[in-house]
Parts: sequence; C-alpha cells; structure tokens
Amino acid sequence: MVKMIRPDKKRKGKLKIGRILLAVLLCIACIFLGISAFSKIGFPGRILGQKDAGPSYYLVIGTYDKENTDADLILLVAWNEVNKKVSFISIPPNTQIGRPEGKSVLLNKTYLEGGAEETKSAIENLLHIRIDKYAVFNTSDFENLGTTEKGVNLYVEKDMSHFDKDGQPDINIRKGYQKLDGDQALGYLRFIDAQDGEIGRLQRQERLIKAYIASLQNNPSLYNWVEARYHWDSVDSDITSSEIAKIIYKVSGYESSDFKFIILPGETQTKNAQKVWVMNPVEAQKIIAMTMEQDS
Repeated sequence: MVKMIRPDKKRKGKLKIGRILLAVLLCIACIFLGISAFSKIGFPGRILGQKDAGPSYYLVIGTYDKENTDADLILLVAWNEVNKKVSFISIPPNTQIGRPEGKSVLLNKTYLEGGAEETKSAIENLLHIRIDKYAVFNTSDFENLGTTEKGVNLYVEKDMSHFDKDGQPDINIRKGYQKLDGDQALGYLRFIDAQDGEIGRLQRQERLIKAYIASLQNNPSLYNWVEARYHWDSVDSDITSSEIAKIIYKVSGYESSDFKFIILPGETQTKNAQKVWVMNPVEAQKIIAMTMEQDS
C-alpha cells in the first residue's frame, strides 16, 4: 500500500529546509563581513595603522653629508588620519634637554651620540609621546628626491649667502620671488644669520614646507603617490616607500586649513656663554593635546 503525503506536509518540509539554508547563508555572510571589518579596523575603536584612533607621530631629522654630525633640522609631524589634520612642530636643534644623571645636553647632540634612535628617544621623553616612525635626510638625499625636481615657488625675503670652511660659496640666493631647485631649497633651509638666529631659520623651514604642500595640492594625488613610492628608498628611514606613498597620497588631498605649523614653545636663554632654547613644558603639552583632538 502506497502512503500518500499530504500536500501541506510537503510544503512545510520545503519551508524548513529553506529556512535552514537561509540561516547558514546568513551565518557565512556575517562571518565574512566580520573578518573584513576586523582586517580594516583591527579591533573596536582602532583604525589600522593608528593608536586608538589618535595621531601618528613622525620624526624628521636633517643632517649634513659628513659623518659624525649633529642634527641640523628636527621636525615632529603629527598626522591625525581621523580628523584629517596634520601638525608640523619645529623643534629648535639647540633645545636643552635633561639627563638622568642631572646633566643637560642640546638636542642636536643626541644624533651624534646615538643616531636617529637616540634623538627619537630624547623627544619622546621630552614631550611624553610615542614616535611611530622616523626619517633622516642628509644633503644628498634632499637634492636627489624627485619631489624637488620641479622646484618650489617661493618668495625669498632677503639675500642669503654663506661660505664653507674652504671659502667656497655653498649658499647664494637672491631676494625675490623665484623657483628654488633642490640645492637652493636646501640652502634656504640651512641659512642662519645673526639677526634672526635659530627662530628665523625655523620660520623659513615652515615657509618652505607650506610652499611644498601647495605644490603637492596642485598635482593629481596619484602622481604624488608615484613620486613618493619610487623616490623614497634612498632615505634613511623605518618608513617604507609604500607607507610614505599612502601618506602623501592622502594628505595632498587635504585643505590648506588642515595643516598647522608650530614652533616648540619656549624661549632663548644664554647658559655658559651659549644660546639654548628652553622649552615651556606647560605650553608644549597644550600643543601635544591639540594634536590629539578629534572631530565628533
């Protein structure tokens, strides 16, 4: 005898199987989406490559070509990818820092003592931050970077000239609006005179950085990415060429108002017949707090 299945039972069986398949598919989709989200975010509240969605700090050090040299340029860059803000904090190389044994030393001497890692450690202790990456430029690196091949348009505020120890001119720039090539831009960064002193040089460094950013903003972002990707390997840095290309690609699309330029708060004092920069710790921490601010 053949057992007949009622039509309504057959439909219920199909519905039950359909629900099971739908549930399995939903689980697979949730797992896939979860993995994708985790790979992009890392964990709740953290974006890949950032610390708790806060700023990343990069240290830029400028030196001469010769060995056993001090740091001539010290720049801390705070990049907050969340609110698309970049702060350039110029640190006077003659900033006085303390040592555990009670002695003090100028910040630029730390590079001579232990290279970029020693300078990085000194700034971390000075400002109570963690520096993510560093880059060291010497004169050849700066001149060889593809980013300076087109030159930088800038108004030079005064005649600038300097002679090396052999009496040969190594800086010779005339006053006026002009396009500075790599060698001239380097001279503009290095020039220092008795009237303006170290602060005048820091202000010129800021002006050149502003002009360079303006040139980036005039280029397609992809062009900037390619330039950074294939010209960065010559630089002594623990930042990879792909990392710097990503950074340049993103920040070149920012508005001019998204960039801030600051000199480490403090004052010039004369100690042991030497002019040194003494940091104002309260104002310095306000600057660091500003770099950590995020848009709601």
